[in-house]
Amino acid sequence: MFKLKKIIGGRTNVPEIRTIKVNSISSEIAAGTPISIYHGGVRPMDENVDYPATHIVVCDVKRGDTILKVYDILPGMVFSVDCQGDPTTYKIYEEHAISNGSLLSRESMSWKSGAVVYETPEVGDKEVLVTFPCAY
Repeated sequence: MFKLKKIIGGRTNVPEIRTIKVNSISSEIAAGTPISIYHGGVRPMDENVDYPATHIVVCDVKRGDTILKVYDILPGMVFSVDCQGDPTTYKIYEEHAISNGSLLSRESMSWKSGAVVYETPEVGDKEVLVTFPCAY
């Protein structure tokens, strides 16, 4: 799951949580999952998408829910996320796909999906610092 680590140039690292109404959710979504909201539809990020993440889910969501607690993904936000495989395969400014709340070790197939490595991890690290291409 994605955890906000810092907001560059900001004085606080606490995002503003919003409660929003959306179309009925088609599947469960875990807290900390990046999603894209478009025309009221919620689309969780995964390795096959070609759209940018717009929000992070704050609380677990059940199938059929129409109310979400989220925060907007804004420029300057840096997140930590679990990585798969050898952390040294993640290079700064590379874009990687997201699956099940983790960062895949292969690069994303699309320029506007996934997350971008913010800082190259060290050997033994379990998490990677990333940003998102901003959808706004």
